Amino acid sequence: MKHLRLRTALTFLGPVLALAATLGAEETGAPPVLRKAVVSLRPHVEVRGDYIPLPACLDAAALEPELQAEAATLFVGASPALHEVRRLRVSAIRAALRKLGPAAETIRLEGPEEIEVVRVVADDAGTGSSLESAWEQAIREYAGTRSDLAGAELVLQILDCRPALTWIGPDPLRVEELKPVDEATIGPKVQFAGVLVGGPDGPLTMQCTARVAAYRDVCVAAQPLRTGQVCRPANGLRRRVAIAEGECYVIDPEDLAGQKVLRTVAAGTPVTLGDLQPPPCVRAREEVTVVLIRGGARLQTRGTAQQDGAPGDTILVLNPTTKKTIKARVLGPGQVEAHP
Repeated sequence: MKHLRLRTALTFLGPVLALAATLGAEETGAPPVLRKAVVSLRPHVEVRGDYIPLPACLDAAALEPELQAEAATLFVGASPALHEVRRLRVSAIRAALRKLGPAAETIRLEGPEEIEVVRVVADDAGTGSSLESAWEQAIREYAGTRSDLAGAELVLQILDCRPALTWIGPDPLRVEELKPVDEATIGPKVQFAGVLVGGPDGPLTMQCTARVAAYRDVCVAAQPLRTGQVCRPANGLRRRVAIAEGECYVIDPEDLAGQKVLRTVAAGTPVTLGDLQPPPCVRAREEVTVVLIRGGARLQTRGTAQQDGAPGDTILVLNPTTKKTIKARVLGPGQVEAHP
């Protein structure tokens, strides 16, 4: 009887197991689920055509290869006219991404709520060169000589330069001896002066007005930094932001370690060297080497620091032999310099 029951159970379970195996095979053959991707938006975009390509607005390299190929065929909207700027909302980017189908649900966008799109000036089909192109190239070359703009991405738009001509000749138009009229290189309306060469009328002194912005990856405050706070690398994030000329920015969050905040920095704001005080490399009551400079002579002696000091700070140092206190400038760990 037991054997009969076992054979009956197997007879009943056989089709069920076969069906389960079939379903398992079907699930194994299902298309793989696309991984989720975090895609960064670019705050500023330069376009040359009549439409804004989707890949120009975001870091397409974060997408799956098959999605990259599909995204390359998509456009977000019409480009702005020359001398105009279009502010593109993130909702327009998401609408373009939805054309990728269900895969769009795996993409999370991060970055600014608006993208600034600038239509730049291109040479006329290689047959000549425009005056605007000549000014643009000269401004970029000039900015490249500025140490405070080194490594920055320059976004510029020629607002006014007259006459607006295109020269077809043996030599392209170019602007030489360029310099800012008011010493400012970055701003909504910056005036430049230069000498136009290569045109039909010989060298001409001219002026141009341009909108110029510079962007660079720097360290921004991850949360508000309070006056007197001692920083850690976790207090900063690396982010591409608009920078101001003449400022010295902290580039790597690791450089925040041990730095003391001199003034409050709001979250998301770039951190400058002026916002921070380096950690002391000389401590009060620490024995230091004192470099004495008298005329052309350099002497070394020992002393005791009376104050904490970072490189460049002036502190009081006690001469243990004479019991006199002198002012000295901190050079580095355990070393100061004095001019008695």
